[in-house]
Amino acid sequence: MASGALLETLVPDQIFQINDVDWSPDGASLAAVGQDLSVRVWDVASGRLQSSLVGNTSAVFAADWSPDGSRLVSAGNDGTARVWAIDRAVPLMTLAGHDTPVTAVAFSPDGGRIPVHWT
Repeated sequence: MASGALLETLVPDQIFQINDVDWSPDGASLAAVGQDLSVRVWDVASGRLQSSLVGNTSAVFAADWSPDGSRLVSAGNDGTARVWAIDRAVPLMTLAGHDTPVTAVAFSPDGGRIPVHWT
């Protein structure tokens, strides 16, 4: 980073527009979300796709890692936030009931709460 040199380019096959990226707490993984309805997780060292978390029904606007790196939460245009188990690539829960798009999400520092913002 000190040199400003490009170190790696992650080229998703089907994300037409990336809306958000987020580093894992240990810096080993990078999550990206976008218009293709998925959350993609890359291994930073190899540049390889680790997993594609599929289950959103519309564009995904934001993502955040849990403090321990075991979960991701995603914010969707469909008015939901989904909590994902990274090791199983499945949604643990869907936070629904918002009648407009969820545009921002975050885990609390202890990982026990998830505030969401909807428009």
